[in-house]
Amino acid sequence: MYCPNCGQQQPDDSKFCNNCGKELQTVKQEPNPTPPPAAVNQNPTPQPVQQPIQPPTQQPAQPKLKKPWYKKWWIWVIVGVVVVGVIGGAFAKKTDESKDISGSSSSAASSASSAAEKEKEKATTAPAKQNKATEAPKEEEPASYSVGDSYEVDGLVMTVDSSQKYESDNEYLQPKEGNYFLAVHITFQNNSKKDKPVGPSYFKCYVDDKAYDNTYFAGDDYLGYDDLSSGRSSSGTIYYELPVDAKNIELEYTPSYWSNSKRIIYTLN
Repeated sequence: MYCPNCGQQQPDDSKFCNNCGKELQTVKQEPNPTPPPAAVNQNPTPQPVQQPIQPPTQQPAQPKLKKPWYKKWWIWVIVGVVVVGVIGGAFAKKTDESKDISGSSSSAASSASSAAEKEKEKATTAPAKQNKATEAPKEEEPASYSVGDSYEVDGLVMTVDSSQKYESDNEYLQPKEGNYFLAVHITFQNNSKKDKPVGPSYFKCYVDDKAYDNTYFAGDDYLGYDDLSSGRSSSGTIYYELPVDAKNIELEYTPSYWSNSKRIIYTLN
């Protein structure tokens, strides 16, 4: 058995503990008894106090020293590229300047030669131009016809049928004192394939080289303005107020303002 006080094993028949003198109670021995817990030492040996382990103090990190800029390799690469570019640009500019100088000299030489050739050409052609300027242009003489004659220009045939004095029955349409009315009857035949304009504006009456415009008379016989179709004919009368003492009377016809055809003159007296 074990002493309940000190936990020392005692003989089974002991009544008192041989260690502490505590009275032992008879305890029925249990098979395979569970050993009592170890006795607590009443005077334990003091253990040394263990000091807490202090973590090592971390020193502040020293800043990393940067390399000077002139020790960085890429800076020197950039410097080298810039230097090469500057040298190449200067060389190219010098080459262009030399080309410009040579080109300017050659263009100046060619301009001088061209100017000399032009002056020479002017000197040779100037007399011919002066001769031409002294010659007065010769105007083509207009064709002259008489009453009853026909004239064809660009497919348009014109005939002055008659030219006679006209007396108006209208008291408000009378010639001025010393004048009279001349009636000129004209017929047109369009033999071309295009329309042809006809009308009194294509005619001008000259009396002793003085021009007279036509006088308008209302009536079916008056020659008006028309575009004469191909294959058609038309006729009418143009009236002029002329002086009674007229000596030379001519009717001048201009085929068209844009035509190169010459003027036609009909002698009316």
